[in-house]
Amino acid sequence: MAKHKKEKDNTFKQLRYALKQVWDADRLLLPFTLFKNSIEQIFYVFFFVYLTKYIFNCIERNIEYSKLFWFLIFACLGHVCVHFICGWYETYRKIKMPEVYRHIFHRVMDISDTLELSDYESPEFYDRYARALDRCAEQAIDLSIQTGVYIGNVGATIMSLVIVVMVDPVLLIFMIVPMVVSLYYGNKNGKCNYDREKAITRDKRTADYVKRVYYEKKYASEIRLFDINSIMLDKQEKAVERMGEVSLKYRMKSAFYSFLMKGSYSVLAGIAAYFYVAFRIKHGEVSDISSYVAMITAMAFSTDQLKHAVENRIYLSN
Repeated sequence: MAKHKKEKDNTFKQLRYALKQVWDADRLLLPFTLFKNSIEQIFYVFFFVYLTKYIFNCIERNIEYSKLFWFLIFACLGHVCVHFICGWYETYRKIKMPEVYRHIFHRVMDISDTLELSDYESPEFYDRYARALDRCAEQAIDLSIQTGVYIGNVGATIMSLVIVVMVDPVLLIFMIVPMVVSLYYGNKNGKCNYDREKAITRDKRTADYVKRVYYEKKYASEIRLFDINSIMLDKQEKAVERMGEVSLKYRMKSAFYSFLMKGSYSVLAGIAAYFYVAFRIKHGEVSDISSYVAMITAMAFSTDQLKHAVENRIYLSN
């Protein structure tokens, strides 16, 4: 228990440190990233779930067309605004990313100077160091993006579940198993992706090293003239082959987990829920058919959001 708590504390400190580096590099990029990715996920609940329900309700109840028209106009304007924010964010990020890269890379170099040379002799330590150099800047900004998406996933899941409960709480029963499956296999899928990246680190470093020395001016001519070039090419070829084999193994596992997750909520949150709705309609217990049809979409949406939330949490913790 104490070990698990310590790991959680270390994860939180690492996440906070990475986000702080983005904050120090640019004070607007981090909040902008969190806001954009959170609001984007939450808006989809309104646009793809509530809007569908509203349109069907208007048609079924013969609501005046002008009301539906203006509601759709405002919904589309909201969608345009979200896309405008996304476009503005992408432009701003491209402008500011060089500054973020420079700041974080300098921080990594400063920390590297404090390490003992003997540390670099450990293959495991050097693997972690190489992975840190390779991912430091990209991972820092990715963490801020995934944090925003994670917040949005959780918010979208809660909002879509609230909408489902407002129509018929019984529908939540069909989501229990898919949610448990999503939590379990989403966790496994996130760990699988992390293990794959960790497993190919050394071979990736070998392949990148050979490629680099072939194009460095002070090594290029000698390498091409002597037999060492065939040795290095052989090492690179084997490294690439191993990366392919390892990636295939982990990607097959990831595909299997994704199949189980999608299958669970397609069958239980989809087909089973349709049978329940059809039964109630046939027995005249449902007057608002469109709401039920829209809620099945909401159930699949919320389960998918939960799956992504779990995967993003694993990404953040690794």
